[in-house]
Amino acid sequence: MDWLAASFFLPFGLVGVFASWYAIAYTSSLQQPRRLASCWNLFLAGMAGVFASAQVYFFFFAWEIMAWTSFLLVRYQDQKKRSIRTGFLYLLMTHIGTACLLGSFLLLSASSGSLDFASFGSLPPGPLSSLVFLLAFLGFAIKAGLVPLHIWLSRAHPAAPSHVSALMSGIMLKTAVYGMCRFLWDFLPLAAAAWWGWLLVGAGCLSALMGALYAVTEGDWKRLLAFCSAENLGLIFALLGAGLLGQFYGDAHLASLAWNGALLHVFLHALYKSLLFLGVGSVIHTVGTGSLDALGGLWRRMPGVCLCLGIGSCSAAGLPFFAGFPGEWLLFQSILALGSGPVDAPLPAGIALAALGLAAATSAAAFLKTLALPVFGPEKRPWRSEFHAPKGALVQAPLGLVILTLLATWQADGLRLLWLQAGPLPSLPYSNTAWLLALAALLLAWLQARRQTAQRPTWTCGIVPEAHFGYSATAQAQPFQRAFASLVGPAQSVLLRQGTHPYWGGSLQHHLSRTRYLIEYLYQPLQHFILRAASRLRPMQAGSIQLYMAYILTATVACLYYSIRW
Repeated sequence: MDWLAASFFLPFGLVGVFASWYAIAYTSSLQQPRRLASCWNLFLAGMAGVFASAQVYFFFFAWEIMAWTSFLLVRYQDQKKRSIRTGFLYLLMTHIGTACLLGSFLLLSASSGSLDFASFGSLPPGPLSSLVFLLAFLGFAIKAGLVPLHIWLSRAHPAAPSHVSALMSGIMLKTAVYGMCRFLWDFLPLAAAAWWGWLLVGAGCLSALMGALYAVTEGDWKRLLAFCSAENLGLIFALLGAGLLGQFYGDAHLASLAWNGALLHVFLHALYKSLLFLGVGSVIHTVGTGSLDALGGLWRRMPGVCLCLGIGSCSAAGLPFFAGFPGEWLLFQSILALGSGPVDAPLPAGIALAALGLAAATSAAAFLKTLALPVFGPEKRPWRSEFHAPKGALVQAPLGLVILTLLATWQADGLRLLWLQAGPLPSLPYSNTAWLLALAALLLAWLQARRQTAQRPTWTCGIVPEAHFGYSATAQAQPFQRAFASLVGPAQSVLLRQGTHPYWGGSLQHHLSRTRYLIEYLYQPLQHFILRAASRLRPMQAGSIQLYMAYILTATVACLYYSIRW
């Protein structure tokens, strides 16, 4: 195991321990827990095998174990038709990515004459290395859920049990980052072409921006976290691209800055995103819903879980002194460095900086929405008399991740020095004094919250006020829906049901649907093209044994001819 594999094994081990501890309590009320435990252990073994593999056969063996066990885990909890379709969509996208990776590995093996990773790296710059890079990028981008290849991500996470979602988002998506790092740093020539770096930066910025916009307009808590994962993986790929550009133009400081930031964000994102999924899982396990519009007053019912959600949300929002800030700070430093120095590309760097700034602000608004009303807002539903707050591992496992997240954030400057040391790196913009000021601000906010405030009844035109009259998460996201309607495509409809009196309506229903333009204008036309092509190829399956034998003979002769020519 080298230093790169160890960098990914560290968060894998930490998150795997706490997620497994959480799973013991979470799955106690589920059906067939032994089957779930078997799939879970194989899932862990598959990811460990991906990080530990040093040979193509073993890599794909572990990759397939990870893919198939995660497919079984996604469709485990809900056997409805929609959940089954979600599982097969995930499996389809995974194997499209696997086919691209297989092509890239075959090209590398043909060039080196071996299937061992140690023999790769002799490929010279040229069209073949660019083809290998494109195939690897496409395969790992699908696995990472980068926009527009993210359609499986937002559907698989809500369908899976929460501890599975935590490991999928925190660790499984990082296998794509690991593979991309392995290709860039070990298998391919580092300074092959500048467009490699710009492709990674552009794809990362697009995924970060669109993932944040989808997250802020989402009303389901787990789907929101899934879109946030697409955003953060975009940030990591943008950092990899910035480092590649630094290497190409001879800026060792930029390459070290960006690649340190990428590995640091991999580690911290694995901690706080797993923390968020486990916390949300405790809420759903107790309350029965993850709809942000239906939740409220959670702080008074489950303070331990809400403390975990608060720290995880502040980290995901990228606020200073929390785990999401160091990686984003290094990203902005890297993008600023692209506009000057050896790279000297101010226009694309400015565009990337604007997109990432908008993504950061939108992500902060998304997680403000998750805290303002579901956690600290008024209660919107009557609680059952037999209600019991989460306890045991449902609270202790997220709290353990909270401690790890805070410790890692506190030592973020030291953690960056574990990887790719190449000259001094800029310190994060806070000191011990800033930490004390932040703690003092939190103490003042807590004291202010404890003050008794006089409350007066709300005038509602003579109608008895109900909980659903208040501000909702959908209403909080409406400014973003209107401002970015051309990107996220919300469609609104209002249904008035007539009551018994002609001048009074019986009920008013407001429905908001989000038309994904990527699905409507990209995936559906692609689906129709594939179906038309398949229908034209259908006569080849005529059921004739002689015809099938002719196919086999033709393929064998072609393989022999090309093997001799090669």
